[in-house]
Amino acid sequence: IKDIVEGTGARLISVDKEFMFKKISIPKGKLLKSDECAREVLDADVFINVPIAKVHGSARITASMKNLMGTNFDRQRWHRLGLDQCIADYATAVKADLIVLDAVRILLTNGPKGPGRTKDVGQVIAGTDPVAIDAYAAKLLGVNVSEVEYISLAAQHGLGQKDLSRVNIKRV
Repeated sequence: IKDIVEGTGARLISVDKEFMFKKISIPKGKLLKSDECAREVLDADVFINVPIAKVHGSARITASMKNLMGTNFDRQRWHRLGLDQCIADYATAVKADLIVLDAVRILLTNGPKGPGRTKDVGQVIAGTDPVAIDAYAAKLLGVNVSEVEYISLAAQHGLGQKDLSRVNIKRV
């Protein structure tokens, strides 16, 4: 990956040191009133979130909002406080300009790390509504959206639409 990235003139960094994060306020948070976010994300002109659709042992699925954990320094804190509410709270403060969900091959079992059973879905889903994207990912993974608590909590926060019958989906 490093060779490919550097060949394009881009910079590859690993955001893994505490000084690489900045404290943020989460005014709409129920459990999280503040947290930390990677400075690179906060300073970016455009933030594109590119999650891979997979099941997750604790959150039920990983899609756009769960993927935001990668921008946070102390991920274990979320598990201690209440993972689903923390995911929804954080998503009120850290928002992607665009979400591109990789559902070309999805992980159906033993997530998040696998190995597990996969399914070739052959889809890439793009949008700006993290609730709708995650609801669609749940459907692809064979998980009822009502079983993914953070999706409902994020919808209650006003972050998007979880009822896919109310979402304009265009297939190309």
